[in-house]
Amino acid sequence: MSLPTAALPKFQDGQIIYLQHKTMRLYAETIQIIKSRQLCWARPLALIQLLDEVGINPDQPLILYDLRQGSDLLLPISLFRVALDTDAIPIITQLNVPKDDLSGEQSADNSQISLPLLQNFIRQIWQAHPEQFFE
Repeated sequence: MSLPTAALPKFQDGQIIYLQHKTMRLYAETIQIIKSRQLCWARPLALIQLLDEVGINPDQPLILYDLRQGSDLLLPISLFRVALDTDAIPIITQLNVPKDDLSGEQSADNSQISLPLLQNFIRQIWQAHPEQFFE
């Protein structure tokens, strides 16, 4: 069941967006919005493990996986949300901090860990929202 065009999120190219499932959140940059197919071409930036499904708690460390070397995604636009600056900027900043300088946060940029986690995350999204993929 497709959403009316007016109900779709309005993203711009280069905007930071996220996709959440349970306690995992994928942050990505929009490359292009394909309105005719209601798809978002997104470049993954980071996958983070949240402490709960509510959101990021600035007082608690989080686990961040660097996905900047991975492949782009083409997913239904309705699954994404706009990332608030207060959430996205600290994550993007952490991606650019040398791994030895992190204080309290755990980071993993090893593709042997990050890419299988991304694949599993996308599989979970597909299983949780099959109606978004088969319209």
